[in-house]
Amino acid sequence: MWYILQTCFDGEEVGTGEHPRHTMMLPREYKDYTTFATIRNPYTRFLSQYNFFGQGDAIEKFLKGGWPSITKELEGMRLDYVVRLENLEEDFYKLPFVRRHQLFFPPFQFPRWTVSKELFQRSMRISYNRHIQKEVRARCYEDFENFPYDPDDLSVLEPLML
Repeated sequence: MWYILQTCFDGEEVGTGEHPRHTMMLPREYKDYTTFATIRNPYTRFLSQYNFFGQGDAIEKFLKGGWPSITKELEGMRLDYVVRLENLEEDFYKLPFVRRHQLFFPPFQFPRWTVSKELFQRSMRISYNRHIQKEVRARCYEDFENFPYDPDDLSVLEPLML
């Protein structure tokens, strides 16, 4: 999506952060108009953060750490739209500048990066038990309330099941 915004809409980086994920990309002509964030299901987001930031720590140690909810990370930002990773193409086409672009150009081709199921399972292999589910629900309760995610729906974790 970053590439499409940059190349098709003359995207401009806005904001800076310690990590590249805190930098935003806005089409230059809409700098003062539409803002959006890309989010993901709190359960898979937690697993991704553990995989990236856990650095081999035990899951219990990571659970006690300071990984924030997406609601807390977006706090204070003007946000007009939310694009959910699980519905990337559908939500992306709801953005007003994308809808207008669609009238004149063919649909975008979203690049796909695939990882074998075996490699994915090995990299994310933790026991997603009730304790972890409870901790993620508690830490991300605002995400479940503010975004259309059901805290009881664990189907997003099915690809991880062996």
